[in-house]
Amino acid sequence: GEGDGSGEGDQGTGGGDGSSRRQSLLDSLRVALDVCSANAVASISADSAELARHLHWYPVACGVLTWAHSNMTRNTATRFNSDLLPSYLKLLIAAAAAQPQLRQQVCAVLTEVLSLDAADGTGAWAT
Repeated sequence: GEGDGSGEGDQGTGGGDGSSRRQSLLDSLRVALDVCSANAVASISADSAELARHLHWYPVACGVLTWAHSNMTRNTATRFNSDLLPSYLKLLIAAAAAQPQLRQQVCAVLTEVLSLDAADGTGAWAT
């Protein structure tokens, strides 16, 4: 259940036996790994939508949060890219909605992203 480390948040997969739940989690983790490993800037909108469908699993949401954080703050190809920002923001909001226990971390990521822009002084998020 929510917040108990079982891997499901508010939008759990419903009943079913442990084996099917494990398989569902593994399938979701594979999708997240494939999308995050590819890190394809050209398909970020579709990839973000795909990832959002798997955020009901806490481990997936944690991985996606880490991936989005890295891309928005460290990856020079995606940092300060205003074309990508809406997709990342939607994904972070979806992660916080699906996993309420991650809300504080999502806020910390957003604060860091805004701080980087201010510290950079370039107004890089401006279009």
